Amino acid sequence: MKVIHAFAQIFAIFSFLTLGSLMMIVALHILSVDVAVMKLKVIYSSPWQSARTGFVGFLFIMLGLQFSKALVKAGRQSDALIMQTENGPLIVAVVAMEDVIRKAMKRFNLVKDYKALQGPLAGDGCEAVGVRLAERAAPGALGVL
Repeated sequence: MKVIHAFAQIFAIFSFLTLGSLMMIVALHILSVDVAVMKLKVIYSSPWQSARTGFVGFLFIMLGLQFSKALVKAGRQSDALIMQTENGPLIVAVVAMEDVIRKAMKRFNLVKDYKALQGPLAGDGCEAVGVRLAERAAPGALGVL
C-alpha cells in the first residue's frame, strides 16, 4: 500500500506543478488561452506530434526525478554516518549520537558546555563524530600552579 501511496503523491505533485505552471503562464500573458487551445488542437490532430510531445514530457519527468533523487541522497548522508561492514551498511543517525553524548555529558559536573561535531577524519575520507567541551573551573584551581 505504501508504494501506491508514493505513486499517488508523485502524480499529485506533478499534476499541481503542471497546472500551476500553466496558470502562471496564462496569468502573466506569456501565452493566451486561444493560442494554447490552438496548439493543443495541433498536437491532438497529428499522431507524430503527440508522440514527440509525449517523449519530451517523459524526458522532463525523468530529469526531474534525477534531480529529486540527487537532492534526497545529498540530504540523507549529511544526517547520518554510514559505514560499510561485512554484514552490510551500518547507518547511525547523528541525532542519535548527539543524544548519547548529551546523556553522557550530564554525568560530569565539570562540563559546562559541549557540542557534537561531524566531519571527515584526517586523511582517510571517513566521517567521524567528535565532541568539543567547555569546562568549568574547579574551585581553588586558579591559584594552583
